[in-house]
Amino acid sequence: MFDLTESPIDAAALRERLLGNENCGAFNCFEGWVRRKNEGSRVDYLVYSVYRELALNAGNEVIAEAKRRFAIADAVCVHRHGRLEVGDMAVWVGVAAGHRDAGFAACRFIIDTVKAQVPIWKEEFYTAKTKARGSPTPNRTVRDKPAPYPYSVSGGRLKTHPAKPQTLGRFSDGLLPKAQANVPILANNLWRQFYESVCHPDQISFI
Repeated sequence: MFDLTESPIDAAALRERLLGNENCGAFNCFEGWVRRKNEGSRVDYLVYSVYRELALNAGNEVIAEAKRRFAIADAVCVHRHGRLEVGDMAVWVGVAAGHRDAGFAACRFIIDTVKAQVPIWKEEFYTAKTKARGSPTPNRTVRDKPAPYPYSVSGGRLKTHPAKPQTLGRFSDGLLPKAQANVPILANNLWRQFYESVCHPDQISFI
């Protein structure tokens, strides 16, 4: 399930939706919060705008694709829209799976694909003191959506796109690299190893 809300996200209630399956031995979740500073500037608040009908369709397709491509039982993602204050939860993703590897991979797939493909736009509002009066002046910066994650769904199959090898950082088992433009990029051979370990082998196509 993918949903949009203007109300605070109830993480406990969403987690409860994913409990109770006796075949699941893992639960993974991601919470995205509004932080105070971004790129050295003090954030006052955020406003998320959304094309609701298209976003719901696209978001639910991401969830459906995660279920097809990873060995998971269920997944939920809820994204806020409207005005959010610092400390508010902007997005929640939860995955129930038989094993943790598939759960981690599906959770990452969902949040990265939602950020890259679902029509939700973020405006960051900053507060800066003017030199003339020292009074607070709001400064609005529209953040473009990040470049697409280096895979896509085409013809019902997960496809990865060639990526320039990057300097690798550590994330769990060390397969994930440092982020570039807020989107992690995997060197081709590590990308292949990682997704072959957590996806159904007959559902991966490399291009």
